[in-house]
Amino acid sequence: MANKGIEIDPALLEGPNAYLFSEKDPISGPKIVKEFITNVEKDKKTSPLTIKTGVMDGEVQTVDQIKALADILPREQLIAKIMGCLNSQATALAYVIQAIVDKQQAAAGEQ
Repeated sequence: MANKGIEIDPALLEGPNAYLFSEKDPISGPKIVKEFITNVEKDKKTSPLTIKTGVMDGEVQTVDQIKALADILPREQLIAKIMGCLNSQATALAYVIQAIVDKQQAAAGEQ
């Protein structure tokens, strides 16, 4: 298959296929598919559903690359983690500054 320079192995397109398009968020598509396959597998002992390949930014992705994308935390959770890290660092800095101020005040009080 060739379209806009994207070449996908025709063997990957044999049999039934489903296609998922995501215009703005490259993570949500693989995540939804992986969750769907996981839910189907819970209901059955084996699932005929598999991820065959993917295309992102004009490049063909391997199954492992698509699964890795699906494992990335959602944007909101990533932002929350970053904010939590920044907040904890700011709190630690405030304690250090306060300890320095307290030490200087104690030293000034002894004189």
